[in-house]
Amino acid sequence: MKKKLDYSEIRLDHGKPELLFVQLEEELLRLFQGMTSRTDSRLPSIRKLSELLGVHRKTVAKTYGDLLSKGVIERESPNILRVAESLPRKQLAPFPNIGIIVPRQFSSLFELSSGRPIYYIKGIIDSAAERNISTIMIQLPDFDASYAEIDGFIEELAKRLIGVIHIGDRGVFPDRPLERLMKFEKLPQVMISAYSHFRNVGTVVWDPIPAVQALVDRLRAMNHREVGFVLHTKSFEDYGQDHYFFYAGLRQPELIRRHLEEYGFHCNPDCHCYNATSYRSVYRSLQEKLKNNTLPTVYWCHNDDCANLVMRALRELGIRVSEDISLIGSDALPGLSDNDELTTISLPFYFIGYKALNTLLDYHENGKTEHNSVVKVPASLVIKKTLARAGNGFGAEGGHEKVDTDRLCLLSEI
Repeated sequence: MKKKLDYSEIRLDHGKPELLFVQLEEELLRLFQGMTSRTDSRLPSIRKLSELLGVHRKTVAKTYGDLLSKGVIERESPNILRVAESLPRKQLAPFPNIGIIVPRQFSSLFELSSGRPIYYIKGIIDSAAERNISTIMIQLPDFDASYAEIDGFIEELAKRLIGVIHIGDRGVFPDRPLERLMKFEKLPQVMISAYSHFRNVGTVVWDPIPAVQALVDRLRAMNHREVGFVLHTKSFEDYGQDHYFFYAGLRQPELIRRHLEEYGFHCNPDCHCYNATSYRSVYRSLQEKLKNNTLPTVYWCHNDDCANLVMRALRELGIRVSEDISLIGSDALPGLSDNDELTTISLPFYFIGYKALNTLLDYHENGKTEHNSVVKVPASLVIKKTLARAGNGFGAEGGHEKVDTDRLCLLSEI
């Protein structure tokens, strides 16, 4: 009688960063290398091995499938697997791969003014490296690719990858390659900082509420009661295109405004500035608020770049930042803000990328569920000089000092 392999010798560690199916593959290869001609080469069924090791059947099925594709094991019959007779005595399991779907040529991401994609990618790569997982930058087929070309591309991804992480879109609708990939349910997928409309694609986003709650406490302590918003968009409800997903950042102002109002702050619509996409638009909007006496005691700005424009415009209008009006930004990307005095909500771009990889592995191992479909990473409040106690110069409670109207008329010609 042939000697059976002792599968009870297999040791899997749920605490290790390596995926369970990778550990199992390595353990099986170790067992196979000790085989002789007198060793029974038949493998236990998926059910038996999963029960023996205390792992999910999908983990064993994935391992068997990978070993079949590599020629390490083969089918003796439709229901029986065995170790391949031609198996070399030493096999090394390759690192698993994940794909990062980039919206444009990868090298061009370094030239973007926002810099967010690079910080996401840094987090993904660092998390993957800790787990011995390879990362591949992937660009989708051209917009005019045929369905056959797109489907062939997706099938090839499914063979090579354990999942993909999406970083944004290509700014074109319809985008058939992106749509068909996001509908492909056999490949685990995660969207960074956006909510997908496809049920099989999960989400990792920042959670601004911890930072906003800290801001609420600080504003109360500093006697602020009226908060204005400076937005890139034309309204709080302007969420941009909403075809395959919507970006979390576009809904952040509305979420923050509601939270502030719940705690008794007055967010007067007359105080807000919209379409703040350039210095000229910011300046003219603030100039109008100044003339109409509708400036608040503190402004929250869509991001740090916007806050810097507001700071410049306020000073040009003769308004002191922090003494007359406080400013709060949102981003805190290292090296991108030219103002190191700005109070801001620091968004965890790097850790979102890091967490996206963990979430993708969770989908691969356990599937996407209602408990892991949306993962939130908390933002934090960074207090600097532009947030100070509310003064008597501006805002609904104190009115404002006398404005030099001649100077305003001159500045309005800028």
